[in-house]
Amino acid sequence: MLPVADPPPAMLPATSTPTLGWTLRRRLAITPRSFMQAYAIHGLISGAIAICFGLMQLWIIVGFCVLQVGVVSGFYLHFALHAFDGESIRVTEDGDLDVEVVRGRHISHHHFNPAWTRIERGGKNGIELYLCSGTMRVEVGHFLTPAKRRAFERDLQRVLRQLR
Repeated sequence: MLPVADPPPAMLPATSTPTLGWTLRRRLAITPRSFMQAYAIHGLISGAIAICFGLMQLWIIVGFCVLQVGVVSGFYLHFALHAFDGESIRVTEDGDLDVEVVRGRHISHHHFNPAWTRIERGGKNGIELYLCSGTMRVEVGHFLTPAKRRAFERDLQRVLRQLR
């Protein structure tokens, strides 16, 4: 099967304009495939241990293995639910800011008018970054390192000034 290539520029619609924005996600050190392989290996090893001790009729060990797999499964589920947490900030064609915040299974959408939007620092030691407009306050850059958060804040300030 041949790889699908991007269409040549002449075939792109004339109205397509590049969108300005940021996608700020949690940095993961493991791929989903490796994550599931590790989970399967853990389950197989714990299952083998439980079967061996079950054949020797040491039921307390079997119960412990079942309990261990249950607790570890809860941690794996929690990790999987929060693997794609982050924020997506886009400048719309109208010049407004659209912010999408993902935290586990909860997704919230916020719309900001740049003329009324400001960036505030807050939290402990002023390390948290918020987009504020009126009574609306949304944390952004939650998963960024402090250096990247400062760079993001400068870029966002520059874009807000240009949109006003």
